[in-house]
Amino acid sequence: MKTTGRGLENAVIATARLYGWRIHHVRPARTARGWRTPISGDPGFVDFVLCRPPRCLVIESKSGSARLSADQRAWRDALVGCPGVEYHLVTDAMLDDDGDGNALTRLLR
Repeated sequence: MKTTGRGLENAVIATARLYGWRIHHVRPARTARGWRTPISGDPGFVDFVLCRPPRCLVIESKSGSARLSADQRAWRDALVGCPGVEYHLVTDAMLDDDGDGNALTRLLR
């Protein structure tokens, strides 16, 4: 299923809420200088942090042909080295029904 970045983000939020996850997601805002996400620290942090003990997931979402930036790859590499933190790259292809629901639902179930 092809979807926009916002559509994929909305699907992650809706599915996470359905299965009882606590969600942290920062949406960028339009400014006079274009789209900006106010942060302090290193750029490229994941799109979502989801928590439902005993699991903590960090999720980067990409739709269409979008790829991870160098900053996002650096965060991925750091996060996968942390015991107990699950890093996942969620794509719009994960929304396709494969006969057993979809991969996003299975991840968050």
